[in-house]
Amino acid sequence: MPAALRDFDLLLRLVWLGTLALAAVALSVVLVLVLRRLLDELARPRREAAEAEARRLLIGACRDAAASMETALRGLPPEFLLTLLDELTQVVRGEARRRLADVARRLGLVDRLLRDARSWRPGVRAEAARRLALHLDSGEVRGVLLGLLGDRAGAVRLAAAEGLVEAADLRPAVIARALTDSAFTHPAARRFWQRLAQLDAERFTDLFRRIVDAPRRLLLIEAAAAAGLVGLGPEIARASVEEAPELRRVAAEALLELGHPLAAAALERLANDSDAALRAAAAILIGRRQLARFRWNLQRLLEDPDPLVRFRAREAWLRIGEAAPALEGQGR
Repeated sequence: MPAALRDFDLLLRLVWLGTLALAAVALSVVLVLVLRRLLDELARPRREAAEAEARRLLIGACRDAAASMETALRGLPPEFLLTLLDELTQVVRGEARRRLADVARRLGLVDRLLRDARSWRPGVRAEAARRLALHLDSGEVRGVLLGLLGDRAGAVRLAAAEGLVEAADLRPAVIARALTDSAFTHPAARRFWQRLAQLDAERFTDLFRRIVDAPRRLLLIEAAAAAGLVGLGPEIARASVEEAPELRRVAAEALLELGHPLAAAALERLANDSDAALRAAAAILIGRRQLARFRWNLQRLLEDPDPLVRFRAREAWLRIGEAAPALEGQGR
């Protein structure tokens, strides 16, 4: 056989053997995945029962953190326990939160969070910072969170601030950071400003009256409404008249949220604004809050020269449960 044919035959054999090897590897991967899925399905009832028992034990810990529960909880994945603790700490306060924090510490979950706070992944660091807020009685935790307040990732700095703001003695340092850090001007900072407004209305009110830069002011107006700070109503009402367009929109919505007497006037100003985006925002607010008493505003907005305003007005009519009136020139 000529040498060229032998070389070609050898090449074909090598290709064939390589294909068989790849097929064997692929089959092995499929078998491993199927086996893992089968094992997961077989283990699911037992895992679900263990998780339900863990939930019961931790709920019981809110009343009495008995050490005997730790054995039952230690076999469960730390991430599940941390998630469950998150859920419970959202609905309990005072002594119950302290007991849950004690359980987390005895289970080694705080050490796990402190390790996560040093992760190279910003998302892991941010989640750890948020969860560490339950453990501000620890000097080590405070130190780590203060360090994360200077993290290179904005999301991590915000998460650390949300935790640290819970401690009254640390608020001045956190607020100083919030006034100079651009991360606190982004929508993601809403939770921080709202929490500050809920925890320390006096300090928040002072900031509200001093801060003039538009991005922070917008977030503060939203936070004041979310915290129900009716005392800031006059300042918010002035913002609904004097501020930039986006701030006027947010101020009008805040007045509605607070149930302020000047809310109706602010909403009417939006509906009559020269800016079509604000007129559309007025229609959205009327529909979203089902403010049927503003029908006449909607009827006028249905004839607005801007197509987006007309669309939002018709949408609002549907939201308040009424059919929009037939108008001439509907096909505009």
